[in-house]
Amino acid sequence: MRDIHKKLISMKTAEIDKFFANLIKQHGVEKVYQYLLSIKSQGEKGRYAYARVLWMFYDEARKDNILQELFQLAKDSSWQVREAVTFSLYKIFKKDYERVYNIFKEKIKSGDIYEKRAIAIAIMRYAQHRKNIDQLLSLLKPLMYEESIIIRKILGPFVIGDGFIRYSPEKTFNWLYDLLNEDNVWVRWNIAMVFTTKESRKYKEFGKKILDILKKDNRKEVQKAVAKALKNLQ
Repeated sequence: MRDIHKKLISMKTAEIDKFFANLIKQHGVEKVYQYLLSIKSQGEKGRYAYARVLWMFYDEARKDNILQELFQLAKDSSWQVREAVTFSLYKIFKKDYERVYNIFKEKIKSGDIYEKRAIAIAIMRYAQHRKNIDQLLSLLKPLMYEESIIIRKILGPFVIGDGFIRYSPEKTFNWLYDLLNEDNVWVRWNIAMVFTTKESRKYKEFGKKILDILKKDNRKEVQKAVAKALKNLQ
């Protein structure tokens, strides 16, 4: 498997996935895994490929180490590597739902902010299968209270506003409506920001109903989010 790294440099994402799947067929999991460990120190592209395909090696013997590696890479300086982490976390979540659900739950409670970000996006990716939506929303709920812009930037306006309302609008809107009972400023900011997305324009009537309630919240953070959402729904 010499000179493979040179090939990786020019590969697109889909090609990397297919390439490693074929390598595993040809050489076996263990040999390819050892090679994979060797490329993570070879620059951003090496770390990207490592993070992107690490899920392929998730098994009983390696599962703890692999999750630990991915959570570490969730803090990488490269946004591309961080996004690759969300893909591997999603694939592992799909493969080992119950165990990983509990790990995500603990990380959301006490993990690093970048770990939480990666988990939120992995959860959104899983939601495309339109299964366990209530459980997934329950898992996300604590993140609605996060003040950090790192979380807020991707939660209401992306994970929920572009993902969950696409995959399960009715359940997501019921969940949002229940959350209106919360007085936390960032919960309410996130709810309003759900309706700043292109996807949310399909649900103008419901969006305006929620925003009419949020209009009464005088906090400037909520008011700015409401104004942005109303402009989007015009």
